[in-house]
Amino acid sequence: MHPTTPSCPTDDLVIRSIAHLDEFALCRQVRIQVFIEGQGFPLIIERDPQDATCHHLVALLPLETLATLHQPPSSTFVSSATTDTGTLLGDVTSKSTPVAFPTDLTDLASLAPGTAAEFVYNGGRVTVTGEDGTVLVPVGTLRLYEYRPGVGKLGRVGVLPQCRGLRIGQRMMDAAHQVATRQFGWQKIRLHAQYDKAEFYMRCGYEVPDPTQFMEENFPHVAMFKDLASPADQGFS
Repeated sequence: MHPTTPSCPTDDLVIRSIAHLDEFALCRQVRIQVFIEGQGFPLIIERDPQDATCHHLVALLPLETLATLHQPPSSTFVSSATTDTGTLLGDVTSKSTPVAFPTDLTDLASLAPGTAAEFVYNGGRVTVTGEDGTVLVPVGTLRLYEYRPGVGKLGRVGVLPQCRGLRIGQRMMDAAHQVATRQFGWQKIRLHAQYDKAEFYMRCGYEVPDPTQFMEENFPHVAMFKDLASPADQGFS
């Protein structure tokens, strides 16, 4: 008998598109914990020029929900910003002391004219408020961009270790597929999956036309594709 996998309450998980480059700190924090601290990728290669033109998604959970799972992530950056659909993130919920943050984040924020980025240190974790005053913490992220006409490419998919097994990754993939079809009109999407993560993407409807492995940054990968015309992608599963 297998243990019951906990589920993430639908009302608790918030998935939003990043509207401004200064908000990228939220995605970046998750990526640092997943890819740099968790998998050992060099910090210098984790962020690339593609980030400035990608469509980024961030998944957020209420801090209270996160606290019931495991210890909250020890993150350090927070931003106040808005999206084209209204307020995404509000003010920091408690007194904060500004700190010097990495040069790459400073440079990235400067690429967004007219937006006021506020990166602060808040007791060792990211805490931002939603529209209803709920304290939210970034727990997952991904990015996507046009690979060629009609075909998107998805990458930098990461969920914090303490939040895995809650279908957050699946929910983010569903959201990405809807962005790909409804906003960009793509017919297909591809990705380079770490070989040991391929099963997750297969559960999301991806196929492996060629099982040949190849190395990217010393990790074995495999190319995977998904036909976005599938009826399963017309709504959240």
